[in-house]
Amino acid sequence: MSNNFLKLNSNKSKVLLIGSKSLLSKAPPFTISIDDCPVHISSVIFDSTLSFIPQINDISHTAFFHLCNIARLRPSLSQYSTQILVHVLVTSRTDYYNAILCGLPNKLLHHLQIIRNSAARIITHTKSSDHITPTLSELLHPYTPSRFLRSSSAVLLSVPPFRLSTMG
Repeated sequence: MSNNFLKLNSNKSKVLLIGSKSLLSKAPPFTISIDDCPVHISSVIFDSTLSFIPQINDISHTAFFHLCNIARLRPSLSQYSTQILVHVLVTSRTDYYNAILCGLPNKLLHHLQIIRNSAARIITHTKSSDHITPTLSELLHPYTPSRFLRSSSAVLLSVPPFRLSTMG
């Protein structure tokens, strides 16, 4: 690569391990280094039919584990702190492999939607017996441009305001 004046960025380089769950569990732990910096190793669980059922089950198990722990802490957390915890521990994991989960049957993707609905219920203190659709519509704000744009007919969401804080 150096002959072509190319260099790998160690902060942005990732390795994807592909294999069955049993094969990935048997793989010895290893690290790859570029310029003495470790490369992040991602793993996707493939099965023989490429249905991604084990991957979705693994994501669901991990997400509900974190959601249960956040729900236990919820009485002592503000809504903003709860949102941060849910986004860091749950939604980031459900969104991470969206590209490979695209095109799967709705039956499988429904498991991920249940996780998102549960996360919204924890953030907003909504009971499990209440409908989640009104709650989700409160959390999502449609973008309405101040003037006519070609994208006006597209269903876009506005970016919520956020606070920047510095440490130190």
